Amino acid sequence: MLNHPLLKDKKIYLFDFDGTLVDSMTMWEDIDRRYLEACGIPVPEGLSERLIPLDEDATAAVFVELGCPGTPQSIRAEHDRMAQEEYEQRIPLKPGARELLEQLRASGAKLGIVSASTLPRMLPCIARLGLTGYFNIILPCGEYGLHKNTPEPYRLALQTLGLCAEDAVFVDDFHGNIKGAKQAGLTTIGVYDSVGNAGWATMQKTADLCVTSLSELLS
Repeated sequence: MLNHPLLKDKKIYLFDFDGTLVDSMTMWEDIDRRYLEACGIPVPEGLSERLIPLDEDATAAVFVELGCPGTPQSIRAEHDRMAQEEYEQRIPLKPGARELLEQLRASGAKLGIVSASTLPRMLPCIARLGLTGYFNIILPCGEYGLHKNTPEPYRLALQTLGLCAEDAVFVDDFHGNIKGAKQAGLTTIGVYDSVGNAGWATMQKTADLCVTSLSELLS
């Protein structure tokens, strides 16, 4: 599918991290479930869909809203501890991710990550998976006060690399982020993730292309 007319002569492929390159979304669901259960709070329906586009501070605020004791800062600290262990030791790549990245690099395209996750979380995971040096830019949106459902992070990534929107493709598993990238003028690819399956129908109407696995993009 990399030979698709919409992808012809693209110079950079920007990827979401969680749920797109790495299979971490069920881990987040598990951490959220365990944390709420420890607080004696049932997991509300639709929580994962609500949390997907949020950064760490906004996620912690939701847990306070749900009745968890403590402050957003203390809740975030415990979530960070639980998640860091998973990123450093266990989270795998999504099917086809390594092969796709290698094929794109071999073609001369630049690679980047635009994520709501943090560098201290992503970098150890990237190193463990053997992908250090693959990416020309890794942009942790929260550190810039940016949100992926707006065009600003994609514009910043391209400006940093000296590239234009028409040169770029963005790949994500959440339709809200795809919408932000489209507003910035990027070509978009939606990829299925089971945690966000409630939004798959909307994704298919929003993204320029949709795949159920990154393996489908391999030539």
